Amino acid sequence: MNASTAVIGNAIGGVTVIAGARGLQARNSRQEVHRRINDFSLVCIRHGMGDDMPGSAGGPPASVASAAVAAAHNRAPCRGAKRAGRPRSQWPRHPAPDLLRANDFSQALLADGVYLREGGESAMSHFPVTLDMVRLAVERQTGVVRHTPLMQSDTFGAMAGCNVYLKAENLQVTGSFKIRGALNKMAALSPAQRARGVVAASMGNHAQGVAYAARHYGIAATIVMPLTASISKYQATQGYGAQVVLHGTSIEECMVEALRIEEQTGALFVHPYDDWDIIAGQGTLALEILADLPAADALVVPLGGGGLMAGMAIAARALRPDIRLIGVQATGCASFPAALAADEPLRLAAASTIADGIRVMQPGLKTFAVVRDLVDEVLTVDDEAISLSIVQLLERRKLVVEGAGATGLAALIYGAHGLPRDATAVAVLCGGNIDVTLIGRTITYGLAIVGRVLTVEVTVPDTPGQLVRMLRICGDLGANISQVEHHRGEHYVPVGFTEITLSMETRDPAHQETIVAGLQAQGYPLRQLSPRPQVQ
Repeated sequence: MNASTAVIGNAIGGVTVIAGARGLQARNSRQEVHRRINDFSLVCIRHGMGDDMPGSAGGPPASVASAAVAAAHNRAPCRGAKRAGRPRSQWPRHPAPDLLRANDFSQALLADGVYLREGGESAMSHFPVTLDMVRLAVERQTGVVRHTPLMQSDTFGAMAGCNVYLKAENLQVTGSFKIRGALNKMAALSPAQRARGVVAASMGNHAQGVAYAARHYGIAATIVMPLTASISKYQATQGYGAQVVLHGTSIEECMVEALRIEEQTGALFVHPYDDWDIIAGQGTLALEILADLPAADALVVPLGGGGLMAGMAIAARALRPDIRLIGVQATGCASFPAALAADEPLRLAAASTIADGIRVMQPGLKTFAVVRDLVDEVLTVDDEAISLSIVQLLERRKLVVEGAGATGLAALIYGAHGLPRDATAVAVLCGGNIDVTLIGRTITYGLAIVGRVLTVEVTVPDTPGQLVRMLRICGDLGANISQVEHHRGEHYVPVGFTEITLSMETRDPAHQETIVAGLQAQGYPLRQLSPRPQVQ
């Protein structure tokens, strides 16, 4: 493919418009094009720099950024990608305009510092975050952020049908990757901005990252969290010295409150994902993975608001243009597939998932632009697969992860990832901040789904020996009884009968079928209360 880049003398709303070409793997490398664009020293957004531009508060000048470009109007989808399972022929298309006419989404991107350029199928996007900015973030994180383990798993590899590595960010400082972006943001603030303090909205992980990073730099922090936030995340955030405000039930409601506090107090709002400094900080995770495993073929990344995915995509594409990038969302909160289908960051009407860390109902403007142009595909996994992955990580690798942290692995072992057998995939375990009570419920549910726990309800005559006889049948068939409930005299139990609920440990789905058949053969009609096994 040809690689060409030219500057057009047009500007819309103070933003320079660029024309160029995608596919920079032939005569000119992607890095070479980055260098050429940097040489143009393009002046950027909002008739100047905004607080959310990399370097606008202490980093490199935004004017030499790698031309913040997102082809939001007539751009081509990323190479070889599938948009949430839709074939390439069905991706949205816009007619090629004679002049660049920004639609509503394009206007929003312009306002938020994402450049636009005209182009057809060969268009390629560039953003304000460059590889050098991600490397600067690495330097800022030195001494605070841990280099977390990258572990190969033959067990999960056999289940996934490819070579699987686990990037254990659940072992990171504050228990998630969020410290990376938060620390980079705090480091980028000017002394005057630090003196104002910061305010953030978060389900919990961003809250902890901002609180920890703010304390590291001596900055006052106020964090708005939903009333439904994990107790462990709430307590940890307080423990890092932040003032916590509980408000609403969603991240969106928390953001509204945080912005109100910003206006009232003058504190600087730190967005959980739609901020270029945050995105650059999260991109350090990709550098770390590729330094440890240069031959990685695919990065499988949990996807909520998109900050982690966007940062990793920018960094990984700069180093390895051919690497496959896969985002993963929970089926109950799949905002990106809907947004990609509509070609704009739509808001979901409702969301429900145990993966609270990625329960975000609307992609960010910046993150959507990056994901749309640089990420190969977005997969979804349901809560059942997420629960199973939590249990299997705990049992097989002795790793405690939260729901969001398990989605990448769930996509590999239960999703249609389409990777060849000899491919090497890295699943990012993005966080481990999960309540102990939720762990207990998740383990019980997960064990039931794989046939390791069986609960049945039986109504029998209220005569001596009935319970003993049932227990003997189960014991002879190899079940380990864990709980017995005996209900007599309830209004729903016929006179002269009693209702018995048995919970027992079993080996697998086949073992459960044997026990159920054995009880029924002895004249005990029963009703299975535990979920029927779905995984053999």
